Amino acid sequence: MQNVIEDLYNLTPQEFERLCAHLLVYYGYENIKLVGGVNDQGVDITCEKNGSSVVVQVKHLRKISFQTIQKVLKQILSSNYTFDEILLITSSSVNQVSRKRLIQSFPDLQLTILDYDEITSKLQEKNELEQEELKAARSRSRKQRSLFVIGFLGALSSILGSFISTYLFFAEPEKPLLNERIEKVELALGSLKNLENYLDDIKADMIQTEKETKAIEIEYQKAKELEKLTKEQYEVISKAIGRKSTYQTIFDYSMGLLLGVAGSLIASVIYTRIKQNRLLKE
Repeated sequence: MQNVIEDLYNLTPQEFERLCAHLLVYYGYENIKLVGGVNDQGVDITCEKNGSSVVVQVKHLRKISFQTIQKVLKQILSSNYTFDEILLITSSSVNQVSRKRLIQSFPDLQLTILDYDEITSKLQEKNELEQEELKAARSRSRKQRSLFVIGFLGALSSILGSFISTYLFFAEPEKPLLNERIEKVELALGSLKNLENYLDDIKADMIQTEKETKAIEIEYQKAKELEKLTKEQYEVISKAIGRKSTYQTIFDYSMGLLLGVAGSLIASVIYTRIKQNRLLKE
């Protein structure tokens, strides 16, 4: 019973109207015509029963109020249709209290109401009708569930992949704090500067002989080269700190693309369900 009800609510308004038209055959109605549209004047179906003309209003809602039914009946009564009876078919429940109030409000009106209890009961009784008319809704529900599961698994895979990329496969040594790195650089450069000053002092003290002077010049140039090399190495290392490998970049882009596709699938299913639920509200 529950599956039939949920499948019933998964029908679009147009699909529910077609279901009602086919359902009328099993209630003994003849010459059934779908006439609903933008300017239907409150009439969705016309038919006949026992020689009487009948106009039908179809309301595909989860809940319907007494005021809404009143409004529908008044609209039909003011229309250009000529009829002997009004039939209201709704996928919501209409209790006995509301039925009695409607009879009292429209004492001269021949009114019949088929709500979701009668509809679902008839669908279960006529299994071939249920299978045929609810097929579209069931197929749509299966597709939505499949898309949602695929989207969820895709999003989960993307999140796990990003975690693996960050903390396992492509993990890099933890970066020191910015202040610590600055202090280390300043200390290294200061040491090189002290080395340069020290070499200048040695050069001044041992300038006495040309041989010693040449030796000091050679050592001095070596020290300057060491300073240059150290600075270049530090710059390379600094750039490498924030640089990702080619493999990690490709992997991260792939995970981002997967997450985007998965998010789109989930959003599409959610939007469709929300739109359907809005149509089922007054």
